[in-house]
Amino acid sequence: MRILVRYVSHKGKLNDTAHEVPLTGSRLKIGRGTDQDIHLSNLRVALAHAELIEGQDGKVRLQSHLAAGFHYNGDVVQSAVLTAGDRVELGGHILRVGDAAGCNLALEISEDTSTRGREMEAALLKRARLDLGAAGLRKRPVALAAAAVILGLFLLVPLISATVPSAGKWLRMLPLLPSDHAWQSGAVSDAHAHFGVNCNSCHTIPFVPTRNSACLDCHQNTPHHVESEILKTGLFKGQRCASCHHEHTGKSSLVRHDESLCVSCHRDLKDKFKDTQLLDVRNFGAEHPEFRPTLVHQIDGKPMSVRVALSDAKALRETPGIEFSHQGHLDAKGIESPTRGTVKLQCADCHQAEPGGGRMQPVSFEKNCHECHQLNIPGDVVREVPHGDLKGAVNAVSDYFQAWALRGGYPNAFAPNGVQARRVPGQPISEAEKQDALSWAARNAEMTTAEMLAYTTCGKCHTVTPTGKGSSGADAWHIDPVRIPKAWLPAANFSHKQHDTQACTDCHVNAKKSETSADVMLPGIDSCRTCHGSGDAGEGKLASTCVTCHGFHRAKEAQLK
Repeated sequence: MRILVRYVSHKGKLNDTAHEVPLTGSRLKIGRGTDQDIHLSNLRVALAHAELIEGQDGKVRLQSHLAAGFHYNGDVVQSAVLTAGDRVELGGHILRVGDAAGCNLALEISEDTSTRGREMEAALLKRARLDLGAAGLRKRPVALAAAAVILGLFLLVPLISATVPSAGKWLRMLPLLPSDHAWQSGAVSDAHAHFGVNCNSCHTIPFVPTRNSACLDCHQNTPHHVESEILKTGLFKGQRCASCHHEHTGKSSLVRHDESLCVSCHRDLKDKFKDTQLLDVRNFGAEHPEFRPTLVHQIDGKPMSVRVALSDAKALRETPGIEFSHQGHLDAKGIESPTRGTVKLQCADCHQAEPGGGRMQPVSFEKNCHECHQLNIPGDVVREVPHGDLKGAVNAVSDYFQAWALRGGYPNAFAPNGVQARRVPGQPISEAEKQDALSWAARNAEMTTAEMLAYTTCGKCHTVTPTGKGSSGADAWHIDPVRIPKAWLPAANFSHKQHDTQACTDCHVNAKKSETSADVMLPGIDSCRTCHGSGDAGEGKLASTCVTCHGFHRAKEAQLK
């Protein structure tokens, strides 16, 4: 952004003077302070009054830092996009917006001349004798007395309060005398409000900055940012807790939000740790690597957690141990439910955010799948086998056929006569009939178990393989466990609740097309960048710094081994 600033001084109708100053930068500060890019001398202007900001579209916006705002073409506003011909009144100054070759805008700044004509009044005030001598007083005794009072009330009394605990406790209870609270530079954060009245809790030695030991008295179990082996390298040696956590700056937060805090280490990681697998980061808007979710891969026949970049299409596959088709379940025509007829499923029918709106709750068979995928024993619409218990499921099938064998009355023409015939209660059967019935029950239980596990029931979703340990019983089969990560991006914080104004498919664009559970449907960084920019993002982007998504004191997530 290039701005040509033209300062105009009115010294009479024909004696106006002007000088021009070209300025460049994405943000230009306006105010009375000496550190401002555009200096306005009128006392009605605040030290830091407003700011010129260049948006991504190249337009220049004037943003006020004060609640009073400024006059823009006659209206009082807080913010406005400047174009040629605009007139802005700001703290006794008039800013006229124009065009200039090679610049975004030209600003002609002149002071409001409405106060002219009061020269006589100013001259009379200058000649008036309004001083202490005219009242019969002398400056020095009054100044020394005032200095002594200030020294006693705001230095000696607070010093006693800080160094003598018993006196400090008494002084803090008195409303008329100051205590060491008079030295407090700002409000205590909400996190420390419960002991904020006791300054000695943190400031254990007067006039010495808060030491790390004072923080660790309460926060000794706070997890480190990196592994303990890395800590031995002295990465944070000499650092104070207060370097990152600034107290007395307000009630909202103790955490620094500027990107420089994290980037100071994460921009040149290879210089510090040659073998690190982490990638350099400078800001989210332009210099952040593609997301690398934690996926489950089969390595040498064992499930392992592996980080794979979303841009690596070849490796971006999972082996979660379950077969599932989003496309089939999200069919626009609906799917048939045994109890409700045709049902048109939505994402939220299975995927619901956990309390607080962060991650998603795990999908469970009982809550999300059982309505359509009932585990009935073939031929029985009532009896089901338990889910997630292979031994219990095999025993349930065996019990089912043994009960028919001993009770009789099984409605199947292929069953032995002794099993088909309904028995009179209390009438015993011969040992031969009993063994024949139980042999039939064992054969049918074995066949039905194999059918359910391999094809009709369990095998529809799970990978089931024979173990070779016999032909029946739970030991004869192996079901691959479901291995879904607790979090695909465990090092990042994300709130689904804050994004609930958008449809799920705005981010998970391939959900309705996915035919296999091996697909990874996480949104990439470009999807996030449509709304989020770096910490200095201009108009049209949400300013997002490192701590927007990442924490520092982060406990290690439990991962698959």
